[in-house]
Amino acid sequence: MLNKKIKNATQSQVDNIKFKSVLEGLIYRTFKDAGFDIKYEPIKFVIWKGFYPTVPFYDKDSKTGFINFAKKNLVNVAYTPDCCFNYNRMLVIVEAKGYPNDCFALKKKLFRGYLEQLEQPVIYFELYSKKQALEAIKIIKEYDNNTENKGEPEMSS
Repeated sequence: MLNKKIKNATQSQVDNIKFKSVLEGLIYRTFKDAGFDIKYEPIKFVIWKGFYPTVPFYDKDSKTGFINFAKKNLVNVAYTPDCCFNYNRMLVIVEAKGYPNDCFALKKKLFRGYLEQLEQPVIYFELYSKKQALEAIKIIKEYDNNTENKGEPEMSS
């Protein structure tokens, strides 16, 4: 089945979870095999809050010339990482990345800004292969984290 959200992706299944790509399933399995309680798409982060605009905002309409979008709600921009888990009071976020779509670079920048505002220790990995997943596992296990977990994004069990 063709996955329209991820370029050239082939869906896969691991532990009765349907993944959007083979790489997502592979990375999930790698972390699971290393003993982490990893979850697939467990958290949706709102990285830009939508609003109801009041400023008149005109854009062209092919039929009538111009249309006023001032009354149209601008919806939230959200980011759902592929996998997350807690490790030693730290939120670990794992993004399996094959071919990024056209909006990923902007969402990643917004997400990085969002993470900087959290009071909770967080570490983020963008992984392109199993080899990188294994390297990330080493980094996570060696990561010295003695701070207290205070932030809301902590995953519940």
